[in-house]
Amino acid sequence: MSNPYLLKQARLALAMDNPRLAIEELQKITPPSNAARLPILLDDANLKIALAQAYLQEASERGIGVCTGGTRDRATFAIAFVLSAFGS
Repeated sequence: MSNPYLLKQARLALAMDNPRLAIEELQKITPPSNAARLPILLDDANLKIALAQAYLQEASERGIGVCTGGTRDRATFAIAFVLSAFGS
């Protein structure tokens, strides 16, 4: 399946409050064949953004007011990656 389709499926899963399904869909995303020549991998940046949203939503569903442990680490990594990809 194409990355845009998988990203849309993941966003739909997030909108339906199903972060676990979103994470499963996002894990299927692959880099484009010309990834080495691209300055910024938009699919990868969108993947990291959606993963951060899914991890944060997952923590919220567990009743964790503030993300803790691995969930916080994964969300923090995803957000930091996106910021670095755009030079922020």
